[in-house]
Amino acid sequence: MHSRIDKVEMTQDDHRSVRASGKIEWGSDEVSATFIVCIAQLKPQGRIVYATGRSARTFRPSDGWWQVDAVILDAGDQFQFDIPVTGWAVASVKETSGSSEPYPWETDNLTIDRSAVAVPQ
Repeated sequence: MHSRIDKVEMTQDDHRSVRASGKIEWGSDEVSATFIVCIAQLKPQGRIVYATGRSARTFRPSDGWWQVDAVILDAGDQFQFDIPVTGWAVASVKETSGSSEPYPWETDNLTIDRSAVAVPQ
């Protein structure tokens, strides 16, 4: 499997929920995958804001993209649009042999896109 986080978008107008997604390039011996993500943002005052999430479903080779909704755990934190974020993800990939392999990666310099429900901060 090869993937990365291609897009991060705000999913709620409270600036606490984001959706990470990316293209999937499947190996010939891979039958399914689940994903977890962590999206982090370093704010100007030095505070790190982060959200975590895991896929709500299992993805299969017929899926060309994956997506995971991630939520900030600290109720007092919010993401900002004008500051880059970094994303880490791990895909747990089941192979035809029945074994599972982890595929971790990091994607730097992402920006949060405004979705239809998000309003500027």
